Amino acid sequence: MKVGLVGAIAGDEQAVLSVSTVEGEVLGVPDVALSLPRLVGREGVSATLMPELNRDETEGLRASAELLKNLVEQMAT
Repeated sequence: MKVGLVGAIAGDEQAVLSVSTVEGEVLGVPDVALSLPRLVGREGVSATLMPELNRDETEGLRASAELLKNLVEQMAT
């Protein structure tokens, strides 16, 4: 059964979904909003599940986080 975001919240499913929230730090990039696998239920996001990544995947995630952070900063100025 596929659980959507609304269903996960309404049913307190604690479903693993890829949703975006602001993280205090991701791979050295501070205060960045990005999607990661997260447990979602009635109270919203209850945990972030950082996947095991190889070196290239880790660098790709770090580069994406940095790009997102820079774009938000540019839009704020």
